[in-house]
Amino acid sequence: VCSAARGVLQVVQASRTVINDALSAAKRTIDVLELLQLMAENVERMDVESRASVEDRMRELQRVLEEVRSAVAAFGKKGWLRHALKVGRRNTLSQLDSEITDQLDMLLKCYNLARDAHIIDRLQAREYAVEAEVQRQVAARETNGEAFDADALEKDTAAVRGIADASGVTDAEFQEEISELRSEMRDGFASTGIKLDEIQAMMEKLCEYVRLEDLSSASPTC
Repeated sequence: VCSAARGVLQVVQASRTVINDALSAAKRTIDVLELLQLMAENVERMDVESRASVEDRMRELQRVLEEVRSAVAAFGKKGWLRHALKVGRRNTLSQLDSEITDQLDMLLKCYNLARDAHIIDRLQAREYAVEAEVQRQVAARETNGEAFDADALEKDTAAVRGIADASGVTDAEFQEEISELRSEMRDGFASTGIKLDEIQAMMEKLCEYVRLEDLSSASPTC
């Protein structure tokens, strides 16, 4: 399309005589290029079917612009008046302009579909991974008839690890959070009379579980 459009503009520029119709054809060609440039940013967002439709329209645009080039060339040399008077024996610039309009209209529909899809995507609800993982853990416990309050989840090493993974934090950040949780659990358990050695055993179990999970995820799979 760009090559065909360039051909139209070059013919106009090189013409011995430039009549108003030739100038209009040149302006129309520039309109096409500017519109295609605006549409280009949405091509990547189009689905396969829309892209195929765009390619068909582009081929048609190329064909029409090549006909425009031939028509403009005839107006750019001596005898253009006699050529203009041969009504009905050729495609007129007005007819070709109408074809360009039709092709651009179909391209615009494809563009609008892609643009609307882009806007709709911005309106889609996003998932909040940590909240989703907590809800999944709660649902699983509720199904099994287990306690699913915050204290119960904090004591569940698998639940804690799953939530940490969903958070996307680094291992160092996770270990820091574990240390903070250890301190809070120690204070909480102390207030209920649970012995310190029991607390230590529970935290060692939690850290060992985390270490094994890290080793497992780092090991190559078959």
